[in-house]
Amino acid sequence: EFSCIVIGRNSIGIWKENGQRLNVESPLLEETTSLISYCPIEDDRRYLISDDRGRLYALILEGNTQDENSTITITDMKLNLLGETSISQYIVYLDNNVAFIGSYFGDSQLIRLLSEPQNGSQLQMLESYTNLGPILDMCLIDLLRHDRQLVTCSGNSKDSSLRFIRTGIGIHEHASIDLRNIKGIWALKIDNQFDNHLVVAFFDQTRLFHLQNDEIEEIELPAFDFQHQTLCCTNVTSNQYIQVNFYFI
Repeated sequence: EFSCIVIGRNSIGIWKENGQRLNVESPLLEETTSLISYCPIEDDRRYLISDDRGRLYALILEGNTQDENSTITITDMKLNLLGETSISQYIVYLDNNVAFIGSYFGDSQLIRLLSEPQNGSQLQMLESYTNLGPILDMCLIDLLRHDRQLVTCSGNSKDSSLRFIRTGIGIHEHASIDLRNIKGIWALKIDNQFDNHLVVAFFDQTRLFHLQNDEIEEIELPAFDFQHQTLCCTNVTSNQYIQVNFYFI
């Protein structure tokens, strides 16, 4: 009998050839849950399904074999929570109860599916593959000017993390200027397709620097407020920029 499984945002149903419809009735499928990835397991009667919280489920199709051709009639479906992984974009079942979790927001993982729960989970972590992206922000830490580290705000949602990168990066200093008590810093494109200016905010003033080759030059621009601390500064459309401080925009 031909059947079609339909996985929605927070619902799972199966449409059968005779027009009958079966739905998974489970409190696991909350209104706030979004199912985002799935893959079949071996016999096509079990499926791995994950949601946007990183929870991994097993969808089990129950049915009866009706004839000598081993045609299976699906009579029911069950959804079991296996455990928690990184938020997955892809699930690939490999073999021998081992699956790969491909994540965009966190570390990808190699996991084993356990037949019995251990510490409340039916998942065993075999390997984790570091993923620094997406990087939302970063800064350079210079310890005693010889042990430079890059700190990144990586991931998203429950997979958010701070990552300290000590190797595998090349940091080359083109120019430097000694400034203290900086409250904020923003890069600007002014008459250039690249960020060629730095807006640096202090407690009681703002300064603007032009970067050209290996040199840094402090400049002033008309209509730019240098007398107050800047709260935000960014490019907008048509080679324009916007500056926000305590008094003006």
